[in-house]
Amino acid sequence: MGFLTPENEWIEIDYSTLQSYCKEVCQRKENQEAFFQFAKDYQNFSPYFDFVVFYLKYALVGPLLEEDLILGYRNGSLIALEISNLKEDYGIINYEMIKQALENSYYRLKIPYINPCSNRELRCQPISNKRLFSSVITNQGIMMMSKTGLDKRGNHKVTNLTILNMLLIENPILLNDFQIHIQNGGTASDFLLESLGYLHFVSKSEGAIILYGGNYHSPIIEKFLLEKSKEGYLEKNISKRKKERSA
Repeated sequence: MGFLTPENEWIEIDYSTLQSYCKEVCQRKENQEAFFQFAKDYQNFSPYFDFVVFYLKYALVGPLLEEDLILGYRNGSLIALEISNLKEDYGIINYEMIKQALENSYYRLKIPYINPCSNRELRCQPISNKRLFSSVITNQGIMMMSKTGLDKRGNHKVTNLTILNMLLIENPILLNDFQIHIQNGGTASDFLLESLGYLHFVSKSEGAIILYGGNYHSPIIEKFLLEKSKEGYLEKNISKRKKERSA
């Protein structure tokens, strides 16, 4: 895992040290003023990683244990490119080649892999304000849905990947559990629901569905599930996926 800078410098790094490295980059004299402005819209997550990849446009290699992926910047998002395909098509990988590949019709059709974690991008709102929208809901009761590079509704999968990547950066202690989860056939989306108490919420206007995993939720989420059940929402516990994977 690591970064490829616009100057074609390869930086090997992992989740355990990624946060501290990004902080060091943000605190460099030449970046301080821009970072100060950039960080203003970050209340729920830290801004350091996002500044490095969305402002300075470093490419990220091997996100979320996907060793064959490199994420390149395009139009406010990070797009996943397959390293094996790039080597086959272009030979040696460098930054300019990644920019060129992102203009290929195959990659132009791809949806984002991750987006920024700013409050504006994720439209962070507490479920207590009752202005509900289709979203990923944290176990603390915060709705989040990323929309950059997508239609107006956003996308649960992209939001999941965006949030989980940041959680592993901020809390690398989660990495071992996530690694075991992936080795057992789980997905990033399942990990948030099964291990961290998140919900997938689809608003009444779009289907009135709630996906969750297990029974380990905070009181605010337990109350939310009870209220939505009374309102006719279809609740689906995905825990059986975990049982099927371990069978």
